[in-house]
Amino acid sequence: PAPAVASAPAVRSAASLVHTDDGRLIVFGGEAAVDEPRERRGLKDVWSLGAPPSGWAACSCPTPSWEAWQCGATANEDVPTARSNHAAAACGGHLLVFGGWSAGGDVPLAHPELLHLETRCWTHCSTHNAPPPPRGNPTLAYSPARHLAVLYGGWDGSKRFDDVWCLDMEAWRWHRAATACDGPSPRTDHAAVLWDAGGGDERLLVFGGSTGRGSSDELWSLDCSGGEPARWRWARFGAAATAADGAWPPPRSSHAAALAGSGPSASLVVVGGQDGGRGGGPAGGGAGPGAPPPPPPR
Repeated sequence: PAPAVASAPAVRSAASLVHTDDGRLIVFGGEAAVDEPRERRGLKDVWSLGAPPSGWAACSCPTPSWEAWQCGATANEDVPTARSNHAAAACGGHLLVFGGWSAGGDVPLAHPELLHLETRCWTHCSTHNAPPPPRGNPTLAYSPARHLAVLYGGWDGSKRFDDVWCLDMEAWRWHRAATACDGPSPRTDHAAVLWDAGGGDERLLVFGGSTGRGSSDELWSLDCSGGEPARWRWARFGAAATAADGAWPPPRSSHAAALAGSGPSASLVVVGGQDGGRGGGPAGGGAGPGAPPPPPPR
């Protein structure tokens, strides 16, 4: 008899979940349950979940309808790479995947790869220069205005990174960014989102993460609105400045974050995570970024 067809993704951790322009949620990769042999825990399957007929809402989708994608590969390339704790972003009609850990969970990866969301075909993300150094647990965000993918942080098993890279998805070239100013300390397991602040302003917001001093509660903003990426500048939001608006989220890593809305009225929603001693639980907190912070002193 033919093998049973799964109706939902297998139990996993450290997968990526992205939202596409047409409203779908795409799950890729991750690490299988611990009853699998260590060398085979890395996953490379793709699943999508469409919005319920009435649209997304709190506690919606009681009977989710998952679709397992049968993906091909360009010119029989050996893609995608099984990985976990990677970064992924929907970049227009493509899913871009970078970094993470190998199927055995012991080798940090670079291996940028692209999935065409219409043809469902994978390919190596061939660029005119070398990708950033291998790493697990980075973040990746996409700027539709400039057609850039922005990579930040992560670690390679021995050191944390504080570097910023951007991939020009028209010229297909990587650039080091924000090299002319001080920014966040090296970190991994943070959360990052791209904020359309309005008026052509775009900011990469980075919250929390694991640093050399433990879990962080810092919120940083990288102005990536224009100009040469090397001249992008970091600024830090201060907890004291928002004390009147509510409590500041406690330090955490391995959490999730998303933006609700756009412009000055947008809210950054932070959910879950851990502080090294306990998990953050299902409860979340929200904070309005408000007006973009001034650039740091030159």
